[in-house]
Amino acid sequence: RMAKLLMLGYSTGAETGSALRETAEDVLSIFSVVRERQAALAIQKYTIIIGGAILVPLILGSILNLFSGMGLVSISSDGGAAVQKSTIAGTGAMAMSVYLLIFSVLSSLMIAVQEGQIRKFVIYLLLLAPISFLIFSFAQTNRLI
Repeated sequence: RMAKLLMLGYSTGAETGSALRETAEDVLSIFSVVRERQAALAIQKYTIIIGGAILVPLILGSILNLFSGMGLVSISSDGGAAVQKSTIAGTGAMAMSVYLLIFSVLSSLMIAVQEGQIRKFVIYLLLLAPISFLIFSFAQTNRLI
């Protein structure tokens, strides 16, 4: 288009300087908007990666560690059968593991769709899931708080 515009202006002898200047400013503003959008999406992507792979597993593992460290006193509600905290902690650990897996799958899918390359979903999942489970296991076994 630009070459056509230059050729047309040259052949007619018209002044095209201001039109070309405005066109160049429009192109630069479009590129600026694209760069800003990519920067915002990159921040969102890295927030999801850091949150999903590090912060969420660390918090969940620490909570489970604190809960299991409170002792094995029986919990009963309104004269019902007593339930051991170890049973509750085991169920909580399983539920948290399932949550971490679902979170990893959804985070990987969102990042792959955001990049426009759905094939990278498996790569992100193979990175996020093991890292989150390792950090969860570390926080669950070691007292961090």
